[in-house]
Amino acid sequence: MIKHLEIKVVGQVVGVNFRASAKQQAEALGLGGFAKNVSANEVYIEVEGEDAAVAEFVNWCRAGNLWSKVEALKIQEGPLKNLMEFKILRGDYES
Repeated sequence: MIKHLEIKVVGQVVGVNFRASAKQQAEALGLGGFAKNVSANEVYIEVEGEDAAVAEFVNWCRAGNLWSKVEALKIQEGPLKNLMEFKILRGDYES
């Protein structure tokens, strides 16, 4: 079953290569979506793919990469958007 999640990752996740690491993880799991910075301590991610792969990605988000410190995840299901590849987007926060 295909699932689409909207994930807000809060903590020390901006400026620590979190989005690039999330992209690498998503691609390894065959997921589509995107990640963007939305504030000095929050990354917004939309991810879509097979249920088990999405669950594994969420588990990765809970820990993050070596340089990040994830304090909280806010997750909600969203409508399918047929996202085929994973991209890093510039967020409103970035100039």
